[in-house]
Amino acid sequence: MLNQINTESFVNPEYQSKERIQAWIDAMADNKRYCFYIAVGLADSDIAYPLGNWNIPFYSIEEANQFKNEAQLKYPDCSFNFITGTLRIDQAMEAVSCVFWAKWQKKHNERISLLNNNAG
Repeated sequence: MLNQINTESFVNPEYQSKERIQAWIDAMADNKRYCFYIAVGLADSDIAYPLGNWNIPFYSIEEANQFKNEAQLKYPDCSFNFITGTLRIDQAMEAVSCVFWAKWQKKHNERISLLNNNAG
């Protein structure tokens, strides 16, 4: 399992807003040493950390929200929260056999490549 660096479950409704999470993503976007993620977890679950009950990182709030909505349809009696956090770049890029992880890693590699190209 990857070692998490910083994970915070936004259980307060104020912190669950897509706008607040997007502002956090925007603040993290220029960081080359860490990769941010949004995950979805069952509310009040003991296994919601670091990447939710499904161990899936999402790059955007839209992707995470789509997954959350689909989970809500599949499990209508459950409540779900967004979980945000960061992983160090070396940990984030470890080989993981999951299509969601590969998509997330690709988007971060593209983000970092753009940052490097704009720096020089």
